[in-house]
Amino acid sequence: SKTAGSVLALMALPAQTPLAFGSKAAYVIMGAVLAVELALHISGGGVFVLDDNPTILENISLQQSLWAALKKNPFRAVTYAVNWANYQASGFDAQRFHMVNAGLHMAVSVLVFFLVRELSGENSAAAATLAAAWFALNPVVNFSALYITARSTILATLWTLAALLAYFRFERNGGPLP
Repeated sequence: SKTAGSVLALMALPAQTPLAFGSKAAYVIMGAVLAVELALHISGGGVFVLDDNPTILENISLQQSLWAALKKNPFRAVTYAVNWANYQASGFDAQRFHMVNAGLHMAVSVLVFFLVRELSGENSAAAATLAAAWFALNPVVNFSALYITARSTILATLWTLAALLAYFRFERNGGPLP
């Protein structure tokens, strides 16, 4: 499965890499990947529901050029670009759309870990792990991973947390990252 591949990729990193197999961060990331995959599998993701029909199935611009998809709703350009790329890669395969959302949700869960660790100190892996696990498994939060149309929420959260993490690291280091 793709989960096993991502876990194996983490294990193959050189030992000096901060995410090398055996590091706390690697264990947290592997745990988050497995927990989210299990939670979404149990939740039954894999079909289009509610607003997914007009947003994905009835959206003929996804079958056209990226420009056509972006013209349909320029206010959600990133979401439409991701939906378009998802359609181009897998057609109307609901399982693949859910896999992309699950991957984005996992990435956000990992960012929660790093942001909490950044804010509470390097030795706070337990608190950061708990926060990331709560975020990954909370039914209110992971609903956006099950509901394809809520992809914009996942993307907004991803970019917001990435920006916050970059800002806090910038402040801690007293300047741009190397």
